[in-house]
Amino acid sequence: MQASEHEPERPLQNECARPKLVTAACIIWIFEAQIALFFSALFVALGAFAALNKDSAGIWLLMAAVSVLFGCAFIYASIQTYRGKVRDTLGIGSGSIVLGLLESLPMSWFSMRGVPFKMDVVQELPLFLLIGGPLLAAGILALMGRTRYKAWREMQNANRAAEKTTQAGQS
Repeated sequence: MQASEHEPERPLQNECARPKLVTAACIIWIFEAQIALFFSALFVALGAFAALNKDSAGIWLLMAAVSVLFGCAFIYASIQTYRGKVRDTLGIGSGSIVLGLLESLPMSWFSMRGVPFKMDVVQELPLFLLIGGPLLAAGILALMGRTRYKAWREMQNANRAAEKTTQAGQS
């Protein structure tokens, strides 16, 4: 069916579907952001409790500020990636892997040495999965979906350009 002169041709919207791996990574990053924001509230409460007991509350408030910073960064990066505003998932995927390792490896090192608590590998595994595992998984998913993400993003940009050309032609 051809478009009449009153109906402009539309670009194919679903020719290249949103990459599922990158979408899953975005969902994980938003989940991690919620965890970070929850912990920031917990750190503020612990800081207030420390201040009431005449202890130093500064470290708790610093941890709360860092948690808010990471939570907001995860939300911003995941939304931008989901919308196709990020050129490539290499940076955010690699960063997610590095942060996942940074969050989990120190805990592994401390727990093996008994600082500040003693744990064995069986007890440590759930903490690793909770703290560093989601970021590692999201980073791997983002890198695995990188090629499809770039193709999808190109298609989205081409569709936007075609719509602008069509709208400009109607004016």
